[in-house]
Amino acid sequence: MLRTAREAAGMHIEALAVSLKVPVSKVRALEADDYQHLPDTVFARALAGSVCRALKIDSAPILALMPTGPAPRLQPQAPDVNTAFRDGTEPSRVGPALSFLTRPMFLAVALLLAGAAVLAFFPGLVTELVSMGERMTVSEKSAAPLSTESAPPPPSPSPQALPAGPVAATVQEVQRPAEPAASEVLVAQAAVETASSPVIGDSLLALRAKSASWIQVRDASGVTTLQRIVAAGETVVAEGKPPLSVVIGKADATEVFVRGKPFDLAPVTRENVARFEVKP
Repeated sequence: MLRTAREAAGMHIEALAVSLKVPVSKVRALEADDYQHLPDTVFARALAGSVCRALKIDSAPILALMPTGPAPRLQPQAPDVNTAFRDGTEPSRVGPALSFLTRPMFLAVALLLAGAAVLAFFPGLVTELVSMGERMTVSEKSAAPLSTESAPPPPSPSPQALPAGPVAATVQEVQRPAEPAASEVLVAQAAVETASSPVIGDSLLALRAKSASWIQVRDASGVTTLQRIVAAGETVVAEGKPPLSVVIGKADATEVFVRGKPFDLAPVTRENVARFEVKP
């Protein structure tokens, strides 16, 4: 019944699986009543209900023919006689202690006590740190002028190293070539992408997949001219006599161009499956 309803709606099984976000093998097993390849009865009934909603048919006749699993039974657990009764209204013993420990006054007192303990048990540590900081400051001040004075001046070009005459002027005027601007780089990249992609402007219908997407195209005579999964980054041009009937199984990952112009799939998309026609 599910296979007949799907074929009557003209939806391919891969497009239905993509719209439901389940593997194609699960949908094929459900249509073949092969419950051994499904996780359990609950999953099979839930998948059948989702398929009925996608195909816009009544799910009651189909669910009535499917098997139902046994209802889970909960084993009653007898409480221990010596167990204390608690209904959740008893005051917490940990809450007041945590709130007291997180008060700013307690944290300040704890920091003061820690500092006093360091001064008491390690009196020479603070003095050593202060003297180390003073030595580092003095060494930096003494090293600064020394490094300035000891730096050798930049070498000047010797006139004897260059040949005389117009050749010397040519060597002195050599400069580093200017780097291309960012706009020129973007234009060059766009030209390369346009040259490597098919000619979209000359075709009636072109499709480009940003990720793997199932696409089906039928012409005016009902002949399927395109029906396959288009790989990510691939661009295909649909052929056939218009009007062309198009079904896209993953609309959010597919770009459509009609007569070279982008076509918005949002108005013709439902559950990420787009259906539309391209008229002549």
